[in-house]
Amino acid sequence: MKKIILISFFCLILNNVQSIEIKIIHNIENEIITNIDIKREFKYLVALNNSLKELNKEKILNISNESIIREKIKKIEILKNFKEIKLDDDYYDVLLKNIEYF
Repeated sequence: MKKIILISFFCLILNNVQSIEIKIIHNIENEIITNIDIKREFKYLVALNNSLKELNKEKILNISNESIIREKIKKIEILKNFKEIKLDDDYYDVLLKNIEYF
């Protein structure tokens, strides 16, 4: 009887498991952009700018897509000129303090 209850319990748990399909949306010089990256950028932009909430979701997704593409291009160009991007811990602290004021 216990086995039947345990098996049915695990079946119920496994039925509720959801998976997220990850798709490669763009490939820019071996830097990939996935649908998850675009969703994260969406959340980031809306958190930074509340006026974006007034736009429809499709328009915000387009803005997020363009934003993440620009970020990848900037990263690629910076890495072409510098071997490694390294910042001091003190500079991180200054950046975090500045972000807190916004």
